Amino acid sequence: MSSGGVVVLELPLGAAEESFELEEAVCSHGLFMMPPNQWDPVSKTLLRPLRLGLGLGDSESVMVRISQHQWAPRSLHVRVYCHNSPSLSRQHRESVLAQVSRMLRLSEDEERAVREFRNMYDKKKKKKKESSFVGRVFRSPTLFEDMVKCMLLCNCQSVSLSLSLFTTSSLLCICIHMLSFPIPANCLTLCLPIRVD
Repeated sequence: MSSGGVVVLELPLGAAEESFELEEAVCSHGLFMMPPNQWDPVSKTLLRPLRLGLGLGDSESVMVRISQHQWAPRSLHVRVYCHNSPSLSRQHRESVLAQVSRMLRLSEDEERAVREFRNMYDKKKKKKKESSFVGRVFRSPTLFEDMVKCMLLCNCQSVSLSLSLFTTSSLLCICIHMLSFPIPANCLTLCLPIRVD
């Protein structure tokens, strides 16, 4: 068994560098509070597990810490804590960066949509608001995780937010050995007894 290591990746912000702030992008709404996300307001970093690959058979996960440093504001720093290897393959590095980019909406198309929304917002409000919050909404690294969390949050009208957070935590505890949010195939293998009264 090989020992783990830490790999530091850099994700250039590209066109978003002018107005992007990690804290505003992550804390744009309540999904950042749902496990497995862990936001540290003191260091302004996001800690969460990510899968090394997005294929159905790819279940290896790593813990990732995402930060934006004042001395290098044009990029995000992604620290990857490898469990079984001191390094990551090129494919795994690209997968991690693609997931971070999806979560923070950093593609060129997303940035274009953010700017268009800001222009509409500015015209409607008749004032300028330079904020990465306007038009940039934090999401999960996968559509499946977003869908599960949205379904849990939709119950907030009849169930409290704390119960939805508890339900998400419970779902993760079932798959804790994976160190990541379950994928659809994992959910199919869960055999939970259902009691009907």
